[in-house]
Amino acid sequence: MKKYRIKDIKSNVNQIIPKYVHNQVYVKKYGTEAIKISLLKTVRNKEYKEESKPRAKKGSKNNSKIGCNVRRAKARVQEIVMCNEWEWFITLTIDSCKYERKDLKSWYTELTQWIRNYNKKFNIKIKYILVPELHADGVSWHMHGLVMGLPEEHLTRLQQGDNMSKSQLEKIEKGEKVYIWAPYEKKFGFCNFEPVRSKIAIGKYISKSIDLSAKKGVTEVNAHTYYSSKGLNGAEIIKVGTINQALWRKEDYGNDYCKVYWEPYSQKILTQIVGSIDNETTDMTQRKRE
Repeated sequence: MKKYRIKDIKSNVNQIIPKYVHNQVYVKKYGTEAIKISLLKTVRNKEYKEESKPRAKKGSKNNSKIGCNVRRAKARVQEIVMCNEWEWFITLTIDSCKYERKDLKSWYTELTQWIRNYNKKFNIKIKYILVPELHADGVSWHMHGLVMGLPEEHLTRLQQGDNMSKSQLEKIEKGEKVYIWAPYEKKFGFCNFEPVRSKIAIGKYISKSIDLSAKKGVTEVNAHTYYSSKGLNGAEIIKVGTINQALWRKEDYGNDYCKVYWEPYSQKILTQIVGSIDNETTDMTQRKRE
Protein backbone atom coordinates (compact mmCIF):
# COMPACT_ATOMS: atom_id res chain seq x y z
CA MET A 1 0.00 0.00 0.00
CA LYS A 2 1.30 3.46 -0.94
CA LYS A 3 2.05 5.64 2.04
CA TYR A 4 1.30 9.35 2.05
CA ARG A 5 2.98 12.00 4.10
CA ILE A 6 0.79 14.45 6.05
CA LYS A 7 2.11 17.24 3.85
CA ASP A 8 0.92 15.39 0.72
CA ILE A 9 -2.54 14.84 2.21
CA LYS A 10 -2.90 18.55 3.03
CA SER A 11 -1.83 19.42 -0.47
CA ASN A 12 -4.46 17.11 -2.00
CA VAL A 13 -7.19 18.53 0.23
CA ASN A 14 -6.39 22.08 -0.84
CA GLN A 15 -6.53 21.02 -4.47
CA ILE A 16 -10.16 19.97 -3.85
CA ILE A 17 -11.15 22.98 -1.75
CA PRO A 18 -10.51 26.29 -3.54
CA LYS A 19 -8.82 29.14 -1.70
CA TYR A 20 -11.52 31.64 -2.75
CA VAL A 21 -15.25 31.59 -3.52
CA HIS A 22 -16.98 34.15 -5.72
CA ASN A 23 -20.10 36.34 -5.96
CA GLN A 24 -21.27 35.85 -2.39
CA VAL A 25 -24.13 37.74 -0.75
CA TYR A 26 -24.38 38.19 3.03
CA VAL A 27 -27.51 39.50 4.77
CA LYS A 28 -27.04 40.68 8.35
CA LYS A 29 -29.63 41.93 10.82
CA TYR A 30 -28.44 44.67 13.19
CA GLY A 31 -30.87 44.32 16.07
CA THR A 32 -34.06 46.22 15.27
CA GLU A 33 -32.15 49.08 13.66
CA ALA A 34 -30.94 48.04 10.22
CA ILE A 35 -30.31 45.36 7.60
CA LYS A 36 -26.97 45.15 5.79
CA ILE A 37 -26.58 43.44 2.42
CA SER A 38 -23.00 42.83 1.28
CA LEU A 39 -22.17 41.66 -2.26
CA LEU A 40 -18.61 40.36 -2.35
CA LYS A 41 -16.88 39.57 -5.63
CA THR A 42 -14.31 37.26 -4.04
CA VAL A 43 -14.21 35.84 -0.51
CA ARG A 44 -11.55 33.85 1.30
CA ASN A 45 -12.82 30.27 1.72
CA LYS A 46 -12.94 29.39 5.42
CA GLU A 47 -12.57 25.70 4.57
CA TYR A 48 -9.22 26.28 2.89
CA LYS A 49 -6.26 25.62 5.19
CA GLU A 50 -2.73 26.85 4.77
CA GLU A 51 0.31 27.28 6.94
CA SER A 52 -0.10 30.17 9.34
CA LYS A 53 2.24 33.12 9.12
CA PRO A 54 3.90 34.62 12.21
CA ARG A 55 1.85 37.43 13.73
CA ALA A 56 3.22 40.92 14.18
CA LYS A 57 4.78 41.50 17.56
CA LYS A 58 2.58 43.39 19.97
CA GLY A 59 3.20 47.11 19.71
CA SER A 60 4.99 46.91 16.35
CA LYS A 61 4.10 49.57 13.77
CA ASN A 62 2.65 48.82 10.38
CA ASN A 63 0.60 51.50 8.64
CA SER A 64 -1.34 49.03 6.50
CA LYS A 65 -2.38 46.92 9.49
CA ILE A 66 -3.21 50.01 11.52
CA GLY A 67 -5.54 51.20 8.76
CA CYS A 68 -7.26 47.80 8.66
CA ASN A 69 -7.58 47.79 12.47
CA VAL A 70 -9.22 51.21 12.43
CA ARG A 71 -11.75 50.22 9.75
CA ARG A 72 -12.61 46.96 11.52
CA ALA A 73 -12.93 48.71 14.88
CA LYS A 74 -15.29 51.37 13.49
CA ALA A 75 -17.47 48.69 11.88
CA ARG A 76 -17.52 46.65 15.09
CA VAL A 77 -18.40 49.67 17.23
CA GLN A 78 -21.31 50.53 14.91
CA GLU A 79 -22.47 46.92 15.10
CA ILE A 80 -22.39 46.77 18.91
CA VAL A 81 -24.14 50.14 19.18
CA MET A 82 -27.00 49.14 16.87
CA CYS A 83 -27.50 45.62 18.24
CA ASN A 84 -27.97 46.44 21.94
CA GLU A 85 -30.60 48.36 23.93
CA TRP A 86 -28.55 51.21 25.32
CA GLU A 87 -29.98 53.66 27.84
CA TRP A 88 -27.26 56.29 28.39
CA PHE A 89 -24.85 58.18 26.17
CA ILE A 90 -21.86 59.03 28.36
CA THR A 91 -18.62 60.98 28.58
CA LEU A 92 -16.04 59.93 31.17
CA THR A 93 -12.95 61.90 32.09
CA ILE A 94 -10.00 61.26 34.39
CA ASP A 95 -9.14 63.62 37.24
CA SER A 96 -5.38 64.22 37.18
CA CYS A 97 -5.40 64.51 40.98
CA LYS A 98 -6.67 60.93 41.26
CA TYR A 99 -5.18 59.07 38.28
CA GLU A 100 -2.52 59.47 35.63
CA ARG A 101 -4.49 60.77 32.66
CA LYS A 102 -1.88 59.50 30.19
CA ASP A 103 -2.05 55.91 31.44
CA LEU A 104 -5.25 54.66 29.79
CA LYS A 105 -4.55 50.97 30.44
CA SER A 106 -4.16 51.34 34.21
CA TRP A 107 -7.22 53.56 34.48
CA TYR A 108 -9.37 51.12 32.48
CA THR A 109 -8.18 48.16 34.59
CA GLU A 110 -9.20 50.06 37.72
CA LEU A 111 -12.54 51.08 36.16
CA THR A 112 -13.56 47.54 35.20
CA GLN A 113 -12.83 46.21 38.69
CA TRP A 114 -14.75 49.10 40.22
CA ILE A 115 -17.78 48.38 37.97
CA ARG A 116 -17.68 44.68 38.91
CA ASN A 117 -17.73 45.63 42.60
CA TYR A 118 -20.54 48.13 41.99
CA ASN A 119 -22.63 45.50 40.18
CA LYS A 120 -22.15 43.06 43.03
CA LYS A 121 -22.97 45.66 45.70
CA PHE A 122 -26.26 46.73 44.09
CA ASN A 123 -27.16 43.45 42.34
CA ILE A 124 -27.26 45.04 38.88
CA LYS A 125 -25.49 44.32 35.58
CA ILE A 126 -23.95 47.37 33.95
CA LYS A 127 -22.85 46.85 30.33
CA TYR A 128 -20.95 49.34 28.23
CA ILE A 129 -18.99 50.20 25.15
CA LEU A 130 -16.31 52.89 25.50
CA VAL A 131 -14.20 54.58 22.83
CA PRO A 132 -11.09 56.40 24.10
CA GLU A 133 -10.22 59.78 22.63
CA LEU A 134 -7.17 61.95 23.18
CA HIS A 135 -7.52 65.48 24.51
CA ALA A 136 -6.15 68.39 22.53
CA ASP A 137 -2.82 67.96 24.36
CA GLY A 138 -2.32 64.67 22.51
CA VAL A 139 -1.46 62.64 25.63
CA SER A 140 -4.43 62.77 28.06
CA TRP A 141 -7.51 60.60 27.62
CA HIS A 142 -11.27 60.75 28.00
CA MET A 143 -14.02 58.36 26.90
CA HIS A 144 -17.26 58.53 24.93
CA GLY A 145 -19.60 55.59 25.04
CA LEU A 146 -22.91 53.94 25.86
CA VAL A 147 -24.21 52.23 29.00
CA MET A 148 -27.17 50.05 29.88
CA GLY A 149 -28.23 48.40 33.12
CA LEU A 150 -27.53 51.45 35.33
CA PRO A 151 -30.86 52.51 36.92
CA GLU A 152 -31.82 56.17 36.68
CA GLU A 153 -32.13 56.39 40.47
CA HIS A 154 -28.36 55.81 40.69
CA LEU A 155 -27.80 59.04 38.75
CA THR A 156 -28.24 62.67 39.76
CA ARG A 157 -30.16 64.91 37.37
CA LEU A 158 -28.59 68.35 37.06
CA GLN A 159 -30.69 71.47 37.61
CA GLN A 160 -29.95 75.15 37.01
CA GLY A 161 -27.89 76.42 39.92
CA ASP A 162 -25.90 73.19 40.27
CA ASN A 163 -22.16 73.16 39.71
CA MET A 164 -21.76 72.05 36.09
CA SER A 165 -19.88 72.64 32.86
CA LYS A 166 -20.89 75.25 30.28
CA SER A 167 -22.00 72.56 27.80
CA GLN A 168 -24.18 70.90 30.45
CA LEU A 169 -25.83 74.22 31.30
CA GLU A 170 -26.55 74.92 27.63
CA LYS A 171 -28.28 71.54 27.28
CA ILE A 172 -30.38 72.08 30.40
CA GLU A 173 -31.45 75.51 29.14
CA LYS A 174 -32.70 73.77 25.99
CA GLY A 175 -34.84 71.47 28.13
CA GLU A 176 -32.62 68.39 27.75
CA LYS A 177 -32.03 65.91 30.58
CA VAL A 178 -28.45 65.77 31.85
CA TYR A 179 -27.16 63.56 34.66
CA ILE A 180 -23.98 62.77 36.53
CA TRP A 181 -23.00 59.51 38.21
CA ALA A 182 -21.79 60.80 41.57
CA PRO A 183 -19.93 57.59 42.62
CA TYR A 184 -17.90 57.73 39.40
CA GLU A 185 -17.07 61.42 39.88
CA LYS A 186 -15.93 60.75 43.44
CA LYS A 187 -13.69 57.89 42.32
CA PHE A 188 -12.39 58.99 38.89
CA GLY A 189 -13.43 62.45 37.68
CA PHE A 190 -16.04 64.43 35.72
CA CYS A 191 -18.75 62.54 33.80
CA ASN A 192 -21.86 63.30 31.77
CA PHE A 193 -24.91 61.05 31.17
CA GLU A 194 -27.73 61.71 28.71
CA PRO A 195 -30.64 59.50 27.59
CA VAL A 196 -30.04 57.81 24.23
CA ARG A 197 -32.11 59.37 21.44
CA SER A 198 -30.57 57.89 18.27
CA LYS A 199 -28.27 54.88 18.42
CA ILE A 200 -27.21 55.28 14.79
CA ALA A 201 -26.22 58.94 15.28
CA ILE A 202 -24.34 58.15 18.49
CA GLY A 203 -22.58 55.21 16.83
CA LYS A 204 -21.29 57.50 14.08
CA TYR A 205 -20.24 60.12 16.64
CA ILE A 206 -18.20 57.84 18.88
CA SER A 207 -16.70 56.02 15.87
CA LYS A 208 -15.10 59.34 14.87
CA SER A 209 -13.07 59.17 18.09
CA ILE A 210 -11.24 56.16 16.64
CA ASP A 211 -10.19 58.22 13.62
CA LEU A 212 -9.19 61.17 15.78
CA SER A 213 -6.97 59.05 18.02
CA ALA A 214 -5.35 57.38 15.00
CA LYS A 215 -4.61 60.77 13.43
CA LYS A 216 -3.05 62.00 16.67
CA GLY A 217 -0.46 59.25 16.63
CA VAL A 218 -1.98 56.18 18.30
CA THR A 219 -0.09 53.80 16.02
CA GLU A 220 0.36 50.52 17.86
CA VAL A 221 -0.88 47.60 15.76
CA ASN A 222 -2.54 45.91 18.76
CA ALA A 223 -3.65 49.07 20.56
CA HIS A 224 -7.23 49.07 21.92
CA THR A 225 -9.47 51.30 19.82
CA TYR A 226 -12.53 50.54 21.96
CA TYR A 227 -13.48 48.69 25.15
CA SER A 228 -16.67 46.73 25.76
CA SER A 229 -18.15 44.53 28.43
CA LYS A 230 -18.79 40.83 27.84
CA GLY A 231 -22.06 39.41 26.61
CA LEU A 232 -23.08 42.16 24.18
CA ASN A 233 -25.15 41.29 21.12
CA GLY A 234 -23.70 41.39 17.61
CA ALA A 235 -25.21 41.34 14.14
CA GLU A 236 -27.05 38.16 13.13
CA ILE A 237 -26.26 36.54 9.78
CA ILE A 238 -29.65 35.78 8.23
CA LYS A 239 -28.70 34.48 4.80
CA VAL A 240 -25.63 33.63 2.73
CA GLY A 241 -25.97 32.81 -0.94
CA THR A 242 -26.09 34.32 -4.40
CA ILE A 243 -28.39 37.06 -5.68
CA ASN A 244 -31.04 35.85 -8.13
CA GLN A 245 -32.38 39.23 -9.26
CA ALA A 246 -31.13 42.78 -9.75
CA LEU A 247 -30.98 44.88 -6.61
CA TRP A 248 -33.41 47.76 -6.48
CA ARG A 249 -31.12 50.78 -6.20
CA LYS A 250 -27.58 52.07 -6.22
CA GLU A 251 -25.37 50.77 -3.44
CA ASP A 252 -24.57 52.90 -0.35
CA TYR A 253 -20.92 51.97 -0.73
CA GLY A 254 -19.08 50.23 -3.53
CA ASN A 255 -15.69 49.52 -5.08
CA ASP A 256 -14.13 46.91 -7.39
CA TYR A 257 -14.48 44.21 -4.74
CA CYS A 258 -17.78 44.74 -2.97
CA LYS A 259 -21.09 46.58 -2.78
CA VAL A 260 -22.90 47.38 0.46
CA TYR A 261 -26.58 48.26 0.91
CA TRP A 262 -28.23 49.44 4.13
CA GLU A 263 -31.97 49.27 4.76
CA PRO A 264 -34.00 50.24 7.84
CA TYR A 265 -35.14 47.12 9.66
CA SER A 266 -38.61 45.72 9.22
CA GLN A 267 -39.65 42.10 8.97
CA LYS A 268 -41.34 42.80 5.62
CA ILE A 269 -38.16 44.25 4.07
CA LEU A 270 -36.05 41.42 5.52
CA THR A 271 -38.39 38.80 4.05
CA GLN A 272 -38.24 40.46 0.61
CA ILE A 273 -34.42 40.58 0.67
CA VAL A 274 -34.05 36.96 1.79
CA GLY A 275 -36.47 35.89 -0.94
CA SER A 276 -34.21 37.46 -3.59
CA ILE A 277 -31.23 35.32 -2.55
CA ASP A 278 -30.59 31.70 -3.50
CA ASN A 279 -29.34 29.28 -0.89
CA GLU A 280 -25.60 29.11 -0.36
CA THR A 281 -23.96 27.63 -3.48
CA THR A 282 -20.23 28.24 -3.55
CA ASP A 283 -17.42 26.91 -5.70
CA MET A 284 -16.53 24.71 -2.76
CA THR A 285 -19.87 22.88 -2.62
CA GLN A 286 -19.98 22.51 -6.37
CA ARG A 287 -16.48 21.00 -6.37
CA LYS A 288 -17.46 18.56 -3.64
CA ARG A 289 -20.39 17.30 -5.73
CA GLU A 290 -18.01 16.62 -8.60
